[in-house]
Amino acid sequence: MLSKRISTPVAIGIILIVSIVVGGITVYWCFNKDPEINFRTPEIKFEEDTTADWKTYEWNKLEFKYPSTWTVEEIYYSTPAQQAQEQSPENIGLNVFPGEEIKGKDFIAIGGRQVSCELSQNHTKCNYVDSIANFIYTDSNSTEVLNVFDQVLSTFKFIEEKRGGSFSVTEKFSYPFPISWGEVYDGVYVLNFFLSGVSVGRRNIPFFISSHDSGEEIYALTLYFNIKTYKQEGRTICPEVRPRLVIDEEGNSLLPLNQEYNNSCFLGDKTYYGQEVIFEVPESQKEFFIKTGGKFAGGDSDIFIEINILENNELKVEMSPTSEKGLTEFWGFGISPPWINRTLSSGSHLEETIYLVINNSVEELVAELRIEAPGFEDWIKVDKGLNIPLPKNLQGFPIKLIVDVPPSVEEKNYEGSIFFRIKSDFGYKIGQLEFNINFLVQN
Repeated sequence: MLSKRISTPVAIGIILIVSIVVGGITVYWCFNKDPEINFRTPEIKFEEDTTADWKTYEWNKLEFKYPSTWTVEEIYYSTPAQQAQEQSPENIGLNVFPGEEIKGKDFIAIGGRQVSCELSQNHTKCNYVDSIANFIYTDSNSTEVLNVFDQVLSTFKFIEEKRGGSFSVTEKFSYPFPISWGEVYDGVYVLNFFLSGVSVGRRNIPFFISSHDSGEEIYALTLYFNIKTYKQEGRTICPEVRPRLVIDEEGNSLLPLNQEYNNSCFLGDKTYYGQEVIFEVPESQKEFFIKTGGKFAGGDSDIFIEINILENNELKVEMSPTSEKGLTEFWGFGISPPWINRTLSSGSHLEETIYLVINNSVEELVAELRIEAPGFEDWIKVDKGLNIPLPKNLQGFPIKLIVDVPPSVEEKNYEGSIFFRIKSDFGYKIGQLEFNINFLVQN
């Protein structure tokens, strides 16, 4: 068979000729013909407002929306003394439920009598919705009711109240709370504060302020706190009110009207909602600086809260970076929410995100976690492990709890805790903080 070979110089020549021809065609194409350009328009998905056709309900200075096929039913109550005097019962809350009548536990309650979000109440979902100590909760396990619960909660608004020729404006918060910190009493870390609301405007003096007549009307800045206490064997805590209103650049401050909270003393291992700190202020004032403690206030924390009334009469609330002591003496330290309370079943899976907040941190730290959950500790995992490096100036650090219930477990309440401690090169700076766990297993 005859084999023909092309010499190297000839091959190179052919390659050069082909390259020139192809290149010439390409240049001609680019400069003499408009290319077709296919633009791909990105698909934009708008989240549908599922509450657009819902009804609106106003109650007790609150406004919220609920499904148009649901019903709102008012709850009335009268004390034995009122009944004896034949007084009309008072409206103390609402029930919101699908259809025209309540079926079992498939309803959402707002307000009510002797209601709280404490673990002992065993609510499926519960939240504190305003500064008047109203709660929204449900004991239902229905997927529909639980989904509607979250949507209803997101629609709550305060109704602006016109009184005495002036306005009252209020902002409420839920977890992760914008500002939280810890307080140390007698060298033991026992209280955690969560800013749950701010109100500026006319209000009446509550019963627990002795310097004014109860019911007297004043113009005030009011801070609302959820205060979490921790287990202290046989101890009752009666904390003084430590926040101060800074009134000038030299740091001089104004005392609040109340020297004690709505609850003058606290028991351990509980959460007290809607605890007020009240300052009488001029109606013309639009900016406020609050110092949470410091040595002059008998406290250990040193957090500054900045509050501004904006042009549209909305409140802007944020933590100010100003601090005298910083890390060397105290870090504000909090967990939001401070507990988890869920109804589960055998074989179920749960993921819950909590937020670790440390104010005034100026160095990298480590959070050490310890899980104490007798009989169900192996159900619980932490996505970041039990030794978590923390960045500086931490405001809201998410930590995911992953819970896997075994296929066959006993139906009962499972109670436990996760303990948090913060570690630095200088050793432990803050005492132990407890996160409560409560799982009700129903198969």
